[in-house]
Amino acid sequence: MEERAEQSKGMRPIWYFVGELLIIVGLLVVAASTWQLFHPPEIKPKLWEIHAGIWWGGVIFLGGLVLFLANRHKRVT
Repeated sequence: MEERAEQSKGMRPIWYFVGELLIIVGLLVVAASTWQLFHPPEIKPKLWEIHAGIWWGGVIFLGGLVLFLANRHKRVT
């Protein structure tokens, strides 16, 4: 019981906050790319069909989720 109380007193590691930021950025990239999918520009880029923004936003989001979940219970003293 004391171990749990001591563990909750420390600060969170930096990777926890990096994970949070990557989750937010990933969601923003996916949202912007999804919006652009339904409102395409007049002049489309050469590789428009692969929707790179959606893929990269998903990768960024998943990377942030891994960091967030891996560090959510850790504390640094």
